[in-house]
Amino acid sequence: MVSYFLFFYVIILFGARYISSHYAGRLRQHAVLYELTWLCNSTLLIGCLSFGGFEKLSNEYFGGYATWIFRSRPLVATSFCVAVSIDQVMWYVDLAVWLISGHFPI
Repeated sequence: MVSYFLFFYVIILFGARYISSHYAGRLRQHAVLYELTWLCNSTLLIGCLSFGGFEKLSNEYFGGYATWIFRSRPLVATSFCVAVSIDQVMWYVDLAVWLISGHFPI
């Protein structure tokens, strides 16, 4: 259930950004593809694949060749979440040092 929610969330997120950038020009549309590769966005995509919701679907369509991607692997999802959390905690460290010293260290 979580896998499907994350998958549809990523599709809606990417679709809304891509459609809204239509009037901004072709360069902005390519930037939307680039933004999808950021760690926080790729964590959503890897999370929906590694929670195992698509295992039956992959067996049916790929015949067992790609099932290692879609198996229930919470360690993969957790490792991506830890990487994002480290990145986000650095903002708090940066803000605290800025309040004390007046410059951003990170």
